[in-house]
Amino acid sequence: MANMANKSISSEFLIGLAVTAVGILFCAFRASLVSVLLTVVGACFALLGVAEIFRRKTANGIIEIVAGVILIVCAWTIVDVTLILLGVMFCAYAIYSVVAGLPTLKRQRGWELAMSLVYPLLAFTVGALLIAAKWTLSDALFIAIGVLAIVAGVVQMFSGQMTKPREKAA
Repeated sequence: MANMANKSISSEFLIGLAVTAVGILFCAFRASLVSVLLTVVGACFALLGVAEIFRRKTANGIIEIVAGVILIVCAWTIVDVTLILLGVMFCAYAIYSVVAGLPTLKRQRGWELAMSLVYPLLAFTVGALLIAAKWTLSDALFIAIGVLAIVAGVVQMFSGQMTKPREKAA
């Protein structure tokens, strides 16, 4: 019990939890509530951006906040364009994750390497499906997006440690 007091939930776990929640929403509401889902995703992006700024990752934080605001505003005005923008953002994030992680990917082997590549691959696939959703807002497509988002979220939650020790104050 005392050991748990020295631990905090990692950001990877929280991001995975958020992505899983969004995946569940995609499966539950499908095309009928696209605007609500895009608003939720926008709010998640904005909150993640604020968290990044507190972690002194200002550029990432500003990009995530701007993306979140754009999603929220556009979700209620131009849904088709918003789906394409969200899809492009997912694809860009997946590519960025791989490129930014190249130095560490070269040292990874086996399961660790596979886990480092699975999340970007799933994010890219979700992005491509969101782009395709512009031309066909079918329920099956949104269920597929939801299932992939759930898988990506679970992978994100458990790819790293679920909890990390807190740093002691000096």
